[in-house]
Amino acid sequence: MEVEQTALPGIGLRHDFTTRKGQRVGVVSHRTGRRDLVIYDKEDPDAVCQTVKLNDEEADALAELLGAPGSWPGSISSTSRSKAWSACSSPFRPAPLRGPPHG
Repeated sequence: MEVEQTALPGIGLRHDFTTRKGQRVGVVSHRTGRRDLVIYDKEDPDAVCQTVKLNDEEADALAELLGAPGSWPGSISSTSRSKAWSACSSPFRPAPLRGPPHG
């Protein structure tokens, strides 16, 4: 999978890729630390149809949920996650994360 990186002068960097099903997805990393998750319009791949603005904590949580290693400060530790799941009344337990997700 090819990830494109584009410098956005005065803003930061944009990284985007296209999933196997043809959906274009990107992340804009602002100089302020904010991250924007962007979903592009399938009919017009240059038009953004949805933006989710994430602060550092939210971006770290999303990255970990998607399978990134929990190595950032403030990330959810496996101990915290285990405690949270053991307190849950549902019989569902998440499978261990193994490698990067596939689109």
